[in-house]
Amino acid sequence: MNRLMCLGGLGAVLVLQACGGGHEAANGSVTRPPPPPPPTPPSAKAGGLWLGTLEHDNAAEKIDAVAMVAEDGRARIVSLGNDTTVESAFAISTAVFQGVGLFYAGFFDDASATPYTYDIYLRGSVDERRSLTMTWASDWDGEGFLKFTYDGDLYEVPSSLEELAGTWTGFDDDSEPWITLTIDDDGQFAADVANGCNPTGRFDLIDERFNLYDVKDVVFDCAAGSTFSGFAYAIGDNASEPGLFVSLDNGTEALRLQATKD
Repeated sequence: MNRLMCLGGLGAVLVLQACGGGHEAANGSVTRPPPPPPPTPPSAKAGGLWLGTLEHDNAAEKIDAVAMVAEDGRARIVSLGNDTTVESAFAISTAVFQGVGLFYAGFFDDASATPYTYDIYLRGSVDERRSLTMTWASDWDGEGFLKFTYDGDLYEVPSSLEELAGTWTGFDDDSEPWITLTIDDDGQFAADVANGCNPTGRFDLIDERFNLYDVKDVVFDCAAGSTFSGFAYAIGDNASEPGLFVSLDNGTEALRLQATKD
C-alpha cells in the first residue's frame, strides 16, 4: 500500500468518527469502531555509570560496586571490595527490565579460590539518569539486591581515544606496580605484567558523548585461545590524577584493572 492510499484510509476513519462513526445494523443498533490502542510508553534508558552496593540476603555485609551500562543495555556490574563481576544485557521495556548474565567468582568468597561462574537472573527498575534498583538470583540459590545512583559527572563526559593514549600503571595491594599499559592514539594497546602474562587488545568508542569504552580482542600471551572483552571508563579531572577502570571477562574468568596515567 503506498503512502497516498494510507493517508486516504486514515481520512476515512476520521470522517466516520467526526460523523458519529459506525453503521446502523438491521436491528437498528449502531456498531462503533473499536477505540485506538493506548500509546506505547517511552522506553527508559539504563545507560550510565552507576555507583552503589551489592547485597546478599544471607549476609549483613554490603559491598561497594559500580554498574557500567551502555546505551544499548549491555552491562557490567563490578564489586569494588572483591573480585565479583556480573556481565549481562538488560532487556528494557519502559522502566522495568530483566536480564540473564554470568556471575563470576568472589562474592563473599575467597578471591584466591579457583575461578567459577554461575548464571544470574536480574530484574529491576530504572529511574532514568537517577537510580537503578535490582534483585538478583543465581542457580546456586543465592539472591540479593543491587542499588545504584547515577553519576552524571562521571558518565556525561565525552569519550576520546586520544585522551586514553599514553602509559598507565596499575598497582597491587602493596602499592607495587604490577602492570604497565601503553595505549596508542587509535586505541590499540599492549601491556607488560609483572608475572610475564602480557596482554594486547584495543579500546573502542561506544558513544562519543559518554565516558564508556568497549575493550575488545584482549589476548594474553600465556593463555592461547582465550580472548577477553569488557568495558572501561576514565576517571577525569575531579580526581587527583587521571585514572582508568577496566573490567574484562572471557566467559570463564573475570578480571579488573585500576590504573593511573604516568
